Amino acid sequence: MISRRVWSALAAPGMLRPGWNREQARRLLGFGLPLAGASLLVLAMLNMDSVVVGATLGPVQLGLYQIAFNVSSWPVRAVSEVARRVSFAGFSRLADSPQALAESFGRGLELLMAAAVPACVMLATLPKPVLHFVYGDKWVDASGALRFLALLGLLRVSYELAYDCLVAAGKKRALLIVQGWWLLALAPVLLYAARTRGIAGVGFGHMIVAGPLVAPLFVWALGRGGVPARVVMRACARPFLGGLAMTAVCLGVQRLGLGSTPELLLAGVLATAVYVPFVWPLRGLLRGGSGP
Repeated sequence: MISRRVWSALAAPGMLRPGWNREQARRLLGFGLPLAGASLLVLAMLNMDSVVVGATLGPVQLGLYQIAFNVSSWPVRAVSEVARRVSFAGFSRLADSPQALAESFGRGLELLMAAAVPACVMLATLPKPVLHFVYGDKWVDASGALRFLALLGLLRVSYELAYDCLVAAGKKRALLIVQGWWLLALAPVLLYAARTRGIAGVGFGHMIVAGPLVAPLFVWALGRGGVPARVVMRACARPFLGGLAMTAVCLGVQRLGLGSTPELLLAGVLATAVYVPFVWPLRGLLRGGSGP
């Protein structure tokens, strides 16, 4: 028999009634509308390339490009989408302390870059062996675009973490400026690249816009949110140097002419062995420490 005290603990007196609170609605709209706008800009940016390729190069090239883009998104799905389940909540808890927010962002970015760099380097340096191994010979023509889109994928991993950090820090207007500029710069570059260089040019144009044209704006926006540029540079240093070492190994293995599958396997083993010493000191971050 359940006592009255237990029932009163389980059920609050009264009933919920529909209502309207103008102040709460204003606050919710003020928070949500800029985020909805930024999300729409991201959606447009990620689909503009397909529209351009389909309209200018036809369905066959669009199919090849879609294969390249999907493969280049593997690191984003494996690394970034997992981290984003907790990143916004974590950054929101630290939003009132710029120093704590900057330290948290730096640790998160360093870990994500350490995890994403190996896959992106392999995709960028060995696109034909990867496509041959996964899809077969008929899709290796997508390698020209994949070479550049793999680098775009690496940038997307860092940008999505920056997106969550900026939202948590309340810098939605700065985020809108960055996303709007990205979309505005992307349209003419992709149109020109598609008409002159095909799908490889579209991949290259994507990388050029996302890198030199957008990265400085993200650094600027993060600075407004309390994350200095030195934090971003320090977080990327070890993975970047390790990625350079991996690139040298993969290009060296390519010169041996072993064939697609042996080349991919040998390069994967040797490049990983070279990369691990660069990021091994970061293992402390996985335990919640401050790292080296």
